Amino acid sequence: MKTVFTTVTSAEAHLVVHLLARHNIAADISGEALQGALGELPVFGNVRVKVAAADEARAKQLIAEWEQTSDSSNEWRCNACAETNPGSFEFCWQCGASAAT
Repeated sequence: MKTVFTTVTSAEAHLVVHLLARHNIAADISGEALQGALGELPVFGNVRVKVAAADEARAKQLIAEWEQTSDSSNEWRCNACAETNPGSFEFCWQCGASAAT
C-alpha cells in the first residue's frame, strides 16, 4: 500500500476515501485512532490514506484535482442533515447525501 494523502483529521481522510471510491479506487485509512493522542504526538500527518501501488498515480491525480477545486466560497447546505459542505464536494461529508438533492 502506498500513502497518497496525509491529514490531521479523519473527516478529511474519509472525504478522500469516498472521492477515490467514486473512481473505483479502493483506499484504506491508517492512523485514525491516533487522533486521541494529539498533544502527545506530532500534529501533522498522523492520518494517512493508502491505496494499492497500481492505483497510486491515478489517486494522486484525483486528489490534486480535488485540492485545486476546493473552494469554501461556494459552500452548500445539505438538504438531508443541514450540514455545511465546501462547494467542491458532490456529496455531504456528514451523511453522504448528494448535493443535487
